[in-house]
This record gives sequence, structure tokens and C-alpha cells, in this order.
Amino acid sequence: MRLSISFLVILWLIIPASAGEITPDKEKEPEVKVDSESDNDQLKDLVRQILRELEEEKEEKKKTETEKPTAAEKEPEKDDKEPLFGFPMKNNRKGFRFYLGGLLDIEHIWHETNEGNVDFITGKESGEWEGIFRLKEFKLIPEARFGSFATLKGELVFKNIGNYRTKGHTHTVDVTTGSVSETTSESDDEYKTSAGIEEFHITFHLPYEHKLKIGLYERWMRPSRKTETYPMLGTAFWWDETMQVLLTGEKLTDWGLYYALGWGTGLTFGSKDIGNRKSPATAGANAGEDRIFHDDDWGDEKKWEYTAGLGFRYGLNPEKDKKRKKEYLDLRVYYFNSRMLDDEIQYLQDHVSGYLGTLQHQHRAGGRFEYSRKGFYAEAEYVWARDARLDRYGSSFALGYKFKLGPEGRGYEYGKEKTCIFKSVFPLVRFDVMEHSLRGFVIDSASGLPVKYRKNVNDPAVWDRTQLTLAVITELTDNMELKLEYVIRDENTGGFTSAERNVDNDEILLFFSFKF
Repeated sequence: MRLSISFLVILWLIIPASAGEITPDKEKEPEVKVDSESDNDQLKDLVRQILRELEEEKEEKKKTETEKPTAAEKEPEKDDKEPLFGFPMKNNRKGFRFYLGGLLDIEHIWHETNEGNVDFITGKESGEWEGIFRLKEFKLIPEARFGSFATLKGELVFKNIGNYRTKGHTHTVDVTTGSVSETTSESDDEYKTSAGIEEFHITFHLPYEHKLKIGLYERWMRPSRKTETYPMLGTAFWWDETMQVLLTGEKLTDWGLYYALGWGTGLTFGSKDIGNRKSPATAGANAGEDRIFHDDDWGDEKKWEYTAGLGFRYGLNPEKDKKRKKEYLDLRVYYFNSRMLDDEIQYLQDHVSGYLGTLQHQHRAGGRFEYSRKGFYAEAEYVWARDARLDRYGSSFALGYKFKLGPEGRGYEYGKEKTCIFKSVFPLVRFDVMEHSLRGFVIDSASGLPVKYRKNVNDPAVWDRTQLTLAVITELTDNMELKLEYVIRDENTGGFTSAERNVDNDEILLFFSFKF
């Protein structure tokens, strides 16, 4: 309306002015001309003022629309959890806050034992599945935040609290008669109760999206694990924590560039079971049938490890996921360098028949791709590792899709239609590969001559292996999960007979986790 009035006023001013130029009586009435020009000037000033106000109003409206918060910015950012207690700090808006969280894990494992290979002399075949029920882990996680300056965090862990075991059932089949006999037995495996500090570190929050982390915590290459069963890469390279100093830069560009530089105590070269049980030693072997080479806890004799990594994390839904935690594309590469100790060289010689050499260089290099978008999840990782003359090549591939259940994916809520009591169901498939090669020669035990190394049934730590994990992860509530996993493993043992080639070590896992 104001714009229309202004337009009419302008027209009104223009028409008299132009008409005055062609009116013959214009020069005859000079006094009218002076008055008319004075009135016109006043009206023009009025019109200019009105136009100026309209322009200012338009700019103000445009500015308001530009600064209007998005859906993710409507509410101020809150803590991810409620502090147990806190108090204000001088010159710090957030103040000191203390949190206490925790985790309770209960699991039941059924694993296949390797006691049922075919005996071609007697013609009998037997196989056994054994069950283990245990309170696997109870963890307390204290955390202290000193405003926006630093965060102190630790993890106190109690493992294998009360171990309950079901009896194993052995079925013996007589091939000639077809008769079946069944016996029950108890396993001799031990799962001892233990307690200790798993993590303890302080993080300083530096300017320009940088952090300095000092203390005991996991390697930078470690991803967020989806399944309870570790991928073989995890067992080999990032299961245990180490003492280190790590400088990281996060979100350095709009597309999420980040990096890491670190220095600390290297992990000790050892071996560990790939499964959730302690594998029995194979007759004549240098280790248990399920043990692979593994970067173990840092030992009494220190060695140093250097870390370098680079990556980017691109947010796929910046409006609703500003922190890029739910929908993202992440790609990173990393490199670790260390030097093996004399004891580690000896360990390598003890677990690889005929191994010779005193080389001590140790390298880890790899990369990981991760994608998460609208429930779909994909992950791929490759690692190359060199320990003196031993090379290892590991890869892992995972695919999954999260089905959100209930109204808007929230599950059953009172007052709404009852659809499902769960929040989500997440089927996931992962396939792992671990291969080994030995550069140079080994000493043949029979002839004493140098020969090229080949797979040996007595060296389980260097068997080539594959592992297929089929998992269904059910999110019961925000802090409770139920996981059902079936793990199928296969090995290239280098054996000649069926009994030497076949290792029965598949597993079924039922796992419940409660976070608080």
C-alpha cells in the first residue's frame, strides 16, 4: 500500500512539472511558479523519505530471513549427557562438569571345537559345540570437563565376572553302521576374572579445531566397531591401547579435512586368538589353532612408535547432522613406524619354522573408506604390515542397512500406534581376509638347507585366513543393544590330510549390552 501511494505521488509530481513547461501562461505568473517549485521540493523530499524508509524496511526483512536459524540451529547446542555435578569456573561459560558413565556386557558363546576330524583308521567322525555364558565386562567411565579447555577421561574395566559354562555335546557317528552316540564334557578353558585401567588420558582443546591428547588410549587407526566379534584387522593391529601423545586437527576445511601426528610407546609383537574363546594348542604346533600375530600391550622394555594420518569427513546432511556422526563419507590413510626388539625377533623365530634373520624394521600402513547415509552403511579397509621379513596383507569389507522401527523410528510409545517395541534392526555382513608371505629363505628342518617358506600346519600364526560375520544388531532402547552373530572361518593351513586342512572353529554369539 505504501509503495502504491508513493508511486502515485511521484506521478503527481511529474505531470505538473512537465505540464508547466508547455503552458504558455507560465511566464505570466512568476509568483505561482515560485510557489509551485517550493511545493514540489517539499513533496519530493517527502517522497524521498518514504522511499528511504521502504528501502530500509526491505533490507531489514532480508537480513532477518538470512539470519533465520536452520532446523539444526533452532536450539542451542547441549551436552551429549547430563553431568553428575559441576560448578562454574572464572572466565569460562561452561565451567567444570563431572560425568560418570558405564557399560555392562553379557554374552553367550557357542563355539565349534576342533576335536572331531575324521579318523580314517576307525572310520568314526565326531564334532562338538561348546557353550559359554559369562558376564563379559563391567566398565566405569569417569570424565571431567574443565570448561572448553581440557577433558580428563578414564576407563576402569572388570572382565569375566562370574563364569558360567554349559556342557559340550559330542556326537560320534559310526560310518559303517550309522549308529550315533552322544557324550557330554566340560572344557578346560579358563576365563579368569581381572580388573584394570583400560584408558586414561587428557585432551587439551586448542584453537583452530586442534586437540592434543596425552595418555593411554587406542591407536588412531581404530574405527568404531559395529559387531561384538572383532574383524581380523582389529585383532591384529588395534585391539590394545598404548601410551602416546597425539596432535589432531579436525574439520580444517568445509569438506572436513583432518590429520593426526603422534609419538608413543609401540605395542609388543605377539599373538592372540581371533575368536571369543581360548583356542586349544594343535599337536606339535607353535601356537593355538586360532592364534594370529597381534600387536599386544606395551611391555616392560619400551620401544617408540610414530604415527601419521590424513583424511576427510564430508557431511552428507549438514542441516540435521552438523557434527557428521550419522550421515557422512569418511576416507583416511595412516602410517605407523617402529623398530622390533630382540625379544620380538625371538618370538617370530619361535612361531615361524626355520625363520632366520635379525632385521628389526616394523611398519603399518593402510586406508579405510566409510559411508553412512539414510540407514545404509558400507566400509572397506586395507592394511599392509611388515615385521622384519614377514609381510601381512589384511582387508575387510562390510555392508549393512539399519531399519528404523515404530513411529518415526522411535519404537513403541504410549499414546501412539503400537508397531514395534524396538528402535531399529541393523543386519550387517562383513568379510575379512588375512594373508602372509615371508621374504627370503628358511632353514629346512630335515635337510638343514635354505628353502623357500611354504605354509606349515605347525605354524598357525601365519596361516592364511578368511572370516565371514553375519550379524543382526537390534537397538532395544537408546542405551540397550542385542546382537546375534554367526562367524564362519576358513584357513589355509598347508596341511596334506583332511584332518590337517580342516579346522572347526566357527562361532555363534548372543550379546547384550547396557550403557549408562
